Amino acid sequence: MLPGVGIFGTGPLAKVIATVLKDCGFTIAAVWSRALKDAEIFAKELDIPIYTNKVDGLLLKPEVGCVVILCTPHLQSPIAVKALGIGKHVIATWPAGTSQLEVLKMVKGATYYPSLLSIMCHGLRFLPAYIIMKQQILWGKIGDLQLFEVRIHRQKKAAKYSWRCDGLMGGGALSLHGSYIIDIITFLSDKKAHSVNGMVKTYAEGGGDVQGVREVTCDDFCTFQMELGSVSVSCTINTHVDSEHSHEVIAVGSKGKLVVKDLDLYIKLKEEADERLLHKETIDVDSNSKTSSSMTDALEVGRVPFTIGLEKTLKAIANAFKAVEDVHGWSSDLIADRSTFNDALYVQTVIDCIKISSKTKQWVSVNVLEEEPDPNPHLSSAVRRNALNSFY
Repeated sequence: MLPGVGIFGTGPLAKVIATVLKDCGFTIAAVWSRALKDAEIFAKELDIPIYTNKVDGLLLKPEVGCVVILCTPHLQSPIAVKALGIGKHVIATWPAGTSQLEVLKMVKGATYYPSLLSIMCHGLRFLPAYIIMKQQILWGKIGDLQLFEVRIHRQKKAAKYSWRCDGLMGGGALSLHGSYIIDIITFLSDKKAHSVNGMVKTYAEGGGDVQGVREVTCDDFCTFQMELGSVSVSCTINTHVDSEHSHEVIAVGSKGKLVVKDLDLYIKLKEEADERLLHKETIDVDSNSKTSSSMTDALEVGRVPFTIGLEKTLKAIANAFKAVEDVHGWSSDLIADRSTFNDALYVQTVIDCIKISSKTKQWVSVNVLEEEPDPNPHLSSAVRRNALNSFY
C-alpha cells in the first residue's frame, strides 16, 4: 500500500520527483522549505494541502508515511535520522551529506529500524543500459573485467547562488556527479575501492557565472582514479565544455568492451570491426503530461541519464510498496539492486579521500568509518568512567 509522502525541498528536482510520484499513485501530503513562501508556491502549483518551514511540522503529520529529502546535504542526516526514529520511510538524494560522520548517523538510524525503507536515489542502477551491462560482465561477454573509464561533460549555465556553489556545503562536480559514478562502478563491478588518487580544481574566478557577490568555492573540474583490486577506474568530470551534456561509461575486459553513451549500451569484441547496439533507450515525451514537462525541464539542464534513472527508481519504489498490503510494509525483492545508506557512506568516504588526495598529491587509502570518533581521544575510557563516578 502506498504511504503518503512528504517532500523536503522545493527546487527543480523536487518538482520532477513530485510529479513522478503522483503519476505512480502516491499522495503528496506535505512539503517543506526553509522559506515559507517557497513552500506555499510549490504547494499551490502541485496541489499539496500542507506546506511548512518547520521540520517537525512535516514529520509529525499522520498523513506522511514516507519522506523524500531534497534539501541541502548538511540537513539530510538529521532529517533522515529523525524520520526513521518516528517510523517514516526515507528516500534520500545525493550527496548524502558533507562528511562521513553525517552519513554514518544515517546508516545507524537505518540499522536500528530495518523494517523501514531507507534508500539513496542513485538512479543509474535502475537504467536498463546498466542492468544489461552488469549482466554482460557477469556472463563473461567481455572476458575478465580490467578497467572502467568514465567521461562526463556538461556545460555550466548562469544561476543564482546556492549550496551547490559552496564546496563545504556539498557542492561541486565531484559531489554532484562523482557520487552516482562511484556508486554505479560499485554496482557494475561488485567491488569497492581500496585506494584513490584525484585532482579537484576550481577554475571559476570569483563568482564565475553565478549572478551575485558571493564567491564560488566548489570544484568545477575533477579527475580521479580508483583501485578496486584487479580492476582500475579512471573518471573525468568537466563542466567547461561548451556543448550538450554527454555521459560515457566504458567497461574494458580481456575480450572486448561495453560502452554506455548517455542512455544507450554498445558492445565491441576484439574480433569485431564495429560497435554493436545492445540497448536503445526510448523516452516517451507527452506534451500534455506534467511529468514529461518537468522531465523536459530537467533534460534541458543536462540531467538526462540520472533524471531518467531517478524516474525508474521511483516507479520501482512504488511497486515495492504496492506489493504489500500493510501501509508500513514494502517488498525488498522488487528493489534488491537499490543503493542503501551503507552504499552512501562508502561513496562519501571515497569523495573525502579524493579531496584529501588532491591536497596531498598522493594516493589515499579508503577506510570506511564504522564508529563515531572519540570526542576526546586523549582520555581513555577508564579515565572517563572514573571521572564520571567521582560525581556520585
